[in-house]
Amino acid sequence: MLFEFPGSGGIHRFARFDTIRLDEAEDFEVVKIVCECIFTLFILYFLIREILGIVKQKREYFTEPWNYCELLIIVFSLASIVLFFLRLTLANGILETFRETQGKQYITMQYINNTDELLGYMLAFVCFLATMKMLRLLRFNRRMSLLGNTLVVAARDLLAFTIIFGIVFTAFTLVFLLLLGTNLPDYSTFLRSAESSFSMILNKFSFQEMRMASPVIAPIFFFCFAIICTFILINMFLTIIITAFTIVKHDADKQSNEYEMVDFILRRFKFWTGAGKSKVEPAYSKAEPADDDCVVSDNCGDQVENLPVKVDKLITYIEKIYFAKDKAMSTEKIDKHTFLRATIAQELSGANSQQGAGPSLASARPVALSSASRAQELQDLESELADL
Repeated sequence: MLFEFPGSGGIHRFARFDTIRLDEAEDFEVVKIVCECIFTLFILYFLIREILGIVKQKREYFTEPWNYCELLIIVFSLASIVLFFLRLTLANGILETFRETQGKQYITMQYINNTDELLGYMLAFVCFLATMKMLRLLRFNRRMSLLGNTLVVAARDLLAFTIIFGIVFTAFTLVFLLLLGTNLPDYSTFLRSAESSFSMILNKFSFQEMRMASPVIAPIFFFCFAIICTFILINMFLTIIITAFTIVKHDADKQSNEYEMVDFILRRFKFWTGAGKSKVEPAYSKAEPADDDCVVSDNCGDQVENLPVKVDKLITYIEKIYFAKDKAMSTEKIDKHTFLRATIAQELSGANSQQGAGPSLASARPVALSSASRAQELQDLESELADL
């Protein structure tokens, strides 16, 4: 209990009652001790692991936000261990003094009460951070991954919305504090006014009390607060979340596939425990009976016999697809080459037949000229044949 005597006179009293247990309960005492030891060992293990991580990664270690969560868990856990032993020491001292004096001496409980309260705060922070760390494991779930990616996409818009909402909410909180603080206990301090204003958003308020405290101004500010905060700002918040969710849902690059790891772990666990069969069947087995080996060898022999036929079909198909045009061109050249050779042979045979017939003297000169012109034509044909 606390009594304050101000200079203006009077007494301001403050009372607070806390309960504390000095001796440990005997129920499941061994289990508690075992759990406390396991907790201590885990904290020491994580402490060593984080120290090695800092030494190995150096500055890159502090770029990961979850590493700060690990460090805070370790710090609050170590503080809890220290406070636990401190409270145990103070409790043993108080019990020893009580036994010696048989309860006839005043014993202060302030120090052990503060230690116990601080220990509760440390354990609360540890539980909070450990629970928040569970969100990291939930990223393997597709729906939770969508939620996390949605918050990442909407981070900037949510930051701007938070600033705007904080300014507007603080302004209305101060207005209600100044208007209703002297008449209503729910608005007597800034924190109480903030709690009551937030309750208005959740539709928990007493309009009649506000109207009786300030019949004109309080209803005006109440309706302004309801329209701005409840209808406008809350709908803006929902719009930001829905827009970001739509973007993430239709953008495959922002969707995480890490949940497939969980499916793989479950499949392997079922396969190892015999609860399910593996989806991947072995292609063949090395240890098979002799009969099976014979069957496999017979099938292989049939396939080997059919291999040349299949290869011939493949070559024919390749020739039709890739070499048909080149083959047509080469065939055309060969036909032209044959025609020219046949023409030359015919001309030569004609010339020989004319010489064997013995031309007259009157026609000797024209025949000679004709032979010379044909020889020239034959040379031209030979050059064209060489070009081909």
